[in-house]
Formats: sequence, C-alpha cells, structure tokens
Amino acid sequence: MTSQRKLRYESLEARRLLASDITIVPGFPSDSNAIDHRNQPLLAPLHAAAVEIAVSPGHATDGLIHESEGRVVVVDSSQQTGFASRLWIFDRDDHGGLRPARDVIDPGFHVDRMLIDGDRAIVFGTQWTWQQGTSESASLDGVPLQTLVATIDLQTPSPSPRQAIQQTVPGLLKELHLADRHLILVMHSELPTIATIDRQPAPETVHSFAITDDGLREIASQPISAGITRPLGDRLLTLTTRDDTTEPFNMQDSENVGVPLHNWLTQYAVGAGAIAPVAEIDLGSGWIGSFQIANDQTATAVRTVQSDGSGIATSIDILDLSGDSIRLFDSLTVANFAGYAIAAQPDFVLLYDQATPEWLVLVDIQSQHPGTAQPVRQIELDSDWTLHPEGLRMSNNRVVVLATRPLHVDPIDRLRDLSIDGDQGTAALLLTISLDDAKLVAISPLGNLSNTLPHPALHSIDAARDRVGMFIEQHESDTAKGSGFLYGHLDDAGNFVAEGLLRDLQPDDEIDIDPRRLMARGDGQLAQHRWDQPDQPAMQMPLVDPNGPT
Repeated sequence: MTSQRKLRYESLEARRLLASDITIVPGFPSDSNAIDHRNQPLLAPLHAAAVEIAVSPGHATDGLIHESEGRVVVVDSSQQTGFASRLWIFDRDDHGGLRPARDVIDPGFHVDRMLIDGDRAIVFGTQWTWQQGTSESASLDGVPLQTLVATIDLQTPSPSPRQAIQQTVPGLLKELHLADRHLILVMHSELPTIATIDRQPAPETVHSFAITDDGLREIASQPISAGITRPLGDRLLTLTTRDDTTEPFNMQDSENVGVPLHNWLTQYAVGAGAIAPVAEIDLGSGWIGSFQIANDQTATAVRTVQSDGSGIATSIDILDLSGDSIRLFDSLTVANFAGYAIAAQPDFVLLYDQATPEWLVLVDIQSQHPGTAQPVRQIELDSDWTLHPEGLRMSNNRVVVLATRPLHVDPIDRLRDLSIDGDQGTAALLLTISLDDAKLVAISPLGNLSNTLPHPALHSIDAARDRVGMFIEQHESDTAKGSGFLYGHLDDAGNFVAEGLLRDLQPDDEIDIDPRRLMARGDGQLAQHRWDQPDQPAMQMPLVDPNGPT
C-alpha cells in the first residue's frame, strides 16, 4: 500500500445563490475549460448509469425481461426468430412455474428497449430493419431519423384485433423516463459522426406523452441543449455543457479557442400543454462526472475543473431543488484530483481517479454518519487496483466495489501471458468499504477475468441481506468452482461468502434479478434459477414462435 497523502479541500458553504424565472446567477467565476490538457486521460462513465430513477413496482424502464404481480414479459430477438423481435407473456402457476398467457406478439420491428406501465408494454426501436437470418442491420437511406414505438395490451386475451399499436417519434431515442403518469422521451436529432465530434452536440427534443388505450398521446415538446435529463415530479432538470450563446459552437474555429464552456442546470415545468423553462443556474466550467437527484429534492453534481491555471480539481456542488428556484447550497473542492463517481446516493458520493489509484475520496453529503469530523475523507487503496462502476450500497452503511488487478506482479510474467494467448487476464476482487469509518474493511478474491469481458460489473441480488453476484471467468472455493454467474453474501466482517455458481449463463445473456430468482434470456430460450434451490436444474422455457419468423 502506498503512503497516504493529505487531502486538501475547501467548502463554499457560506455562499447562497438564487435563480428563478430564467434569471442566471453564475456559481463560479469564468475559467478555462481546458481539461484535455491533463497529462493522464479521464475515464468517462456512462451518463445513463449515473442516477437510478425510482419507479413504482408496476413500472420498469429498459430491460427486455420484466416481472410484476405474477406476470413475466420477455422480448426475444434471437436467431430462433430470424433476429426479428417477438414479445412473450407468461403467468406464474401455483408452484412458481411459467405458462404462456397468450399468443406471441409481433411488435413489427426490432426492439431495443421496453417499458412496462401496468397492463401495457411500450417497446422502442429504430427505422433500421433487421435482416432475417443475419445479425447485421441495414440503414434505410433517405428516411428521416425516427424511433418506432409499439404499445401492447398485456391483458387482452388472444385473439386481439389490435395486438400492437404502432407509432413513430422524430429522432433517435436517447433517454426515457416515467414520471407522474407521463412518459418522457429525450430524442437525438442527428447521429454522432466524425464531423460532429469537435463541436457542441446538436440540440435535442424532450417530449411528454400520456399513455392511453390508443397508444401514446403527445402532451408537449421542448427543444433542449444536449446533456443529462432527469424528471422530478412535474418538473424536468437538464444539465448541459455549452457556451453562453445560442450559436453553434465549433471547437476548431480559431475564435473559439479558449472560450470557456460552462455547465448549466435548467429546470422546466411540465404542464398540460407545454414544457417551459422556469429557472437556471450556471455551475461553472468542467467535465461532469456524476449528477444525482435525491428524494428530498436535493442534487449533487460532480465536476472536474482546471484550477490555478494548470492544476486539476474536483468540485462537488450540492443543490437545493425544493422551491421554484435552484439554489447552490454548498460546493466542496478536492485539489489535485479528477474524480468521477464510482458509487453515489443521496447521502454520499464515492469518487475515484485512475491517475491517483492509491486512494478514493468519500464525500458525506448530509453529514449524518456518526463520528464524521469532515465532509470529505480519504480511503487508502492499493495502486495496482482498477475500480469499476458502479458500487452497490449494502446494509450497515457499507458499499461494495468491484476491483481488478493484474494476475502477476512481475511485468515479465505479464508480458509472457500476453505473448502466449494474447489475453492478459486479471484477478477480480470485491472491496467492502465502511461509510461510517471511511475505511476499506474487507478484500475478497472472486476469481479471474479475461479481456473478453471488457466491462465487468456487480449485480445487486438483495441489498437488505447483503447479497450480490457477477459473471466470473474462473472461481474456486469450497462452495463453487468454474465459470459463470457467481453469487453470495457478505458476512459480518464484510467478506464475500460464495453461495453458488450458475454455469450455464453467459455475460451477453439478458438477465433480470430479484431476491427470489434470476431469469436469463439466451438464444431462443428463457431460464429461471431459484436462489433457494442452488442444487436444482434451471427451469427452461423455449421461446419458439409457432408461426415462425415473418
């Protein structure tokens, strides 16, 4: 372990900034946004994974497997269907088995995403067709960018004269949210290309729809700048990075060199016929690493900024969203650190910087943890580790984070592995961190990973019982040996205790997990594994359309 450096941070708690009725109040003095001049590159996390949107149990966003109140809905687009999408609906019997509830439904296009709203499924695709018998898509030249939408009644028994109500929405789907019975869609107006890399992204459009028996009915729409969009009751928040003009911004133009790009948080009111901006605040320049909304209507934004002309710092902005305006409650700045959120919830943010891998920064947003002397604390790590988002919150104020390290300490041994099979594998570790003590309390070896799994991730099984799982290439313990989906729990000391290994699962399978079972959709079949029956074979349901691909 490397020696711990002193953590330097400053707070701006005394500052209170108000913004309402589009009155813009700068949160920080204008400074250069030349973050790209940093010696070591930033690792950008996926914005879509930056915040978890809370929805009621009868709703689900994304995912192509969904279960609610004994009904399972699955979208299959495998070779068995000629790579065309089919929607399957199952009911559970008294023994927990599955039986078809109605005929297989053809939505009419290749499905990329699905949302369940009570007794309706809403599926989304693009205007690209999926060639039957191949795995390649073909673009329809000359057709405007649009997203295909189908609303499907899950209750009506077969035969139904309207199995899928098909509609289109202009643009390509970027985000979808369900809030206050409204479906919010954020649409791209153009495809990202090499020509668009060096300028600000094209504007996007946010649509609000009512979900009806006749499909989606548009309530309102509003052009917005490209960024992160989050619903909050009858409001929308957008966090965008732009200059202070409305003109297209090209970074290659000489007059734009050195022009600072700032991060603007805008609040929109979603009404019966309009999505109208009502407040905005300038958070200052920098690269956004995380944006979190808490249930108590506060938010945090994590920015990497340039400080003192050439230095790098991470700013954590704490925002009050409780009124019609946006208030900057506090801002904490960590010097010589370019962190992004490896785990974040309303009361804490855990920041990681690959350029300084020997430590994490824990930011206590609400200062409610006992014994907390300072809101920003440092957690020492081994510099050979690489941490992967996203960490999971467990019981007793603990967080688990997945880490990997080289299989061999000696660089010569690493080169030998790479020269033999071209795959320099890594060892996977589960790190258990105490938020109360700001301390790494347990390090649990999980097994080995290969480079064929580029984005290893943890899966929450039952946070209340400290149960997690992940795909592993090779695991060996008294309980389980081999490769597959490894699952287990944390003991009182925070160590991972393996419970079993599901060997017939692949990392590219579509999976859905709850505290009772894991469901996986592979090539033409649906499998269910019960956590309380580790020695029983998985229940298999073939997904074979009796009518065949069309």
